[in-house]
Amino acid sequence: MELIINLIPIVIILLVLILWKKHMMVAGLVASVVAILIGRINLHDGAALITGGINTMFSYTSPILYAAAAVMVSKGGGFQAIISLAKKVLKDKIGLFAGFLVLVQALATYMAGMGAGNTMVIAPLVAVAVGAIPEVIAGMALATAVCFTTSPASTETVLAAEAAGIDVGVHASNMLPFTLLFVVLGAALAVYGVHKRGVMTVGEKREAEGEAEVEVSSGKLWVQAVPALALLIMVIAGSKINKLFGINIFMPVTNVIITAILVAILSPLTINETCEALGDGSRYILTTLFSVGIFLGFINIIAELGTFEQLAALVGNAPSAVIVPCAVIMSFLIAIPSGAMCAGVLALILPTLSLLGMPSSAMGFVAIAAGIGTQVSPVQVNLAALSDGFKVEVMTRFLIESLGTLALGGLLVYVIPYYRLTPDICRVLTDNFENLSLWRFTDAEFKKFKQAAILGTRKKRDVVPQDTQWLEWFSTHPGSIPCLTELPEGRYALPAKPLEVKTFRGEKFNKKELERQLGRSDSFQRMMARSELDSGVKRPPL
Repeated sequence: MELIINLIPIVIILLVLILWKKHMMVAGLVASVVAILIGRINLHDGAALITGGINTMFSYTSPILYAAAAVMVSKGGGFQAIISLAKKVLKDKIGLFAGFLVLVQALATYMAGMGAGNTMVIAPLVAVAVGAIPEVIAGMALATAVCFTTSPASTETVLAAEAAGIDVGVHASNMLPFTLLFVVLGAALAVYGVHKRGVMTVGEKREAEGEAEVEVSSGKLWVQAVPALALLIMVIAGSKINKLFGINIFMPVTNVIITAILVAILSPLTINETCEALGDGSRYILTTLFSVGIFLGFINIIAELGTFEQLAALVGNAPSAVIVPCAVIMSFLIAIPSGAMCAGVLALILPTLSLLGMPSSAMGFVAIAAGIGTQVSPVQVNLAALSDGFKVEVMTRFLIESLGTLALGGLLVYVIPYYRLTPDICRVLTDNFENLSLWRFTDAEFKKFKQAAILGTRKKRDVVPQDTQWLEWFSTHPGSIPCLTELPEGRYALPAKPLEVKTFRGEKFNKKELERQLGRSDSFQRMMARSELDSGVKRPPL
C-alpha cells in the first residue's frame, strides 16, 4: 500500500507530461508538491533538494567541455567535411549515406558524452538527404542512447564505473564492443529503412534546395575533418596514450584546447571566431543543464518518499538468474518518466547491483537500458532535438523549393507569422541570404495577423553554417521587430539584368469541353432570368 501511495507523484508526472503536454518543470513542480504533502517534507528541505539538483548538474564539467567542443568543430565544418567526403565516395547510394550519418551521430555523441547538441547539427542533414524515415530516426536514437551511456565523457559511465568499482576508462573499454554492436545495428536499421521506404524528403537533389553546390577538393575536406577526427581519437584513446607515455596529456580540458587550436588553424574560422564558437557551443548544454537541474531537484523531493528505492528493491527480490534482466527492464521503465535524468535513474538502481557484486558489463547494460528509455520519453532533450531536426513543415518546404527560382543577388521578400521563425527556417535563410532584415507589418495588421517580412539578397550557400540565434530570438520577442514603415528607401537594390516575365496559358482551347460545362451549369439561366419585379404588372404609384 505504501508503494502505491508513493507512486502517485510518478503517475502525476506521466499525466502532466503525456496527457496535458506541459513542460517537464511544470510536471515536476506539481508532483513534488504532492510528494511534500504525502511525506510531510518541510519547505526548507525541499528548497535544498532543488538547489542540490542544480548544483549536481553543473558539477559535470566533462560533458560541458566536450559538448562545447563538438559544436565548435561543427561550426568549423568538421562534421560537414566528413559527410562531404562520404558523399563523394558513396555518390548516389542514399541508403548507405543515411547509415553513415548515423555513424557520424554516434561518433559525435561518444565524443561529447551527450547527444542533443550533435543531433541539432546532424538530424537536419539526414532530413535533407533522406527525409523523416522512421527507421532512420530510430537508428539515430538507438546509437545516441548507447553512445552517451557508455562514453567516457558522460556521467552515466562514471556512475556505472563507480558501481562496478573500476576506473571509468576501463569500464568504457569493457563496453566498447557492445557500443560498436549497437551503433552498427542503428546504422543498419537506417539503411534498411531507406531501402524499404525510399527517400521521403522535399527533394533528393541539391537543386531542390536551391543550393549552389560549392565544389571543395577532397584534400581540403580532409584538412577540415582533422579537428573532428582528432577530438574523436583523444576522447576514445586519450587515456591509453597517457598510460603509454606515463604522463597525463589528454584530459578533457587539454583535449578541448588542442581541438580549438586545430579548428583555428585548419578550418575557415579565425581565432576569434573559434573562441566565440566554443563559448556559444556551451550555451545549449548549460541552458539544458539548468532546466534539467531544476527537474532533478523535483525528482529528489519525490525520492525522499523512497519511491525509487522501493522500485529498485524489487530487482533484488528476483532470482539471481534474472536479476540483470529485471534491472534492465526496471531501468528502462523508470527512465521513461524521468526523461533527461538518466543519471538519476542509474544512481537509484546501480547501488543495489553493486551490493550484489554484478560485473561491469551488467552495470553497462542497465545504463544502456536507461538511455534507451529516455529516447521514448517526451521530455528527453535528444528526442526534442530529433523531432526538431526532422520537422519539415509547409513553410519550410515552400521556402526551400522556391530558392531555385531566385537569381543570385535577387531580393527575397518572405512573409510569415513572426512565431514561425523556427530553427529550420532560420537556417535556410542565414545560409542562403545576406543582408537579412526583419520587419513587422503595421500595428493593426500585425495585431491581427502576426505577420512579418524577412528581406535579404540571395547568395551562394555557405559551406560553414551561419549563426541563426539572432533571427530565432525575434520569434519570442515580437515587440523588438521594427515596423515595415521604418524600412529605409534604397536599402535593397535589384539586379540590373532585366528578366523576361513569362505568361503561362493552356496550349489548347477545347470548345466542346466548354460547351459541355456550360450545358451543365445554370449560371447563364440565372443571369438572364428576369426578377419578380420585372415580370410583374407595372402599377405606378397614385
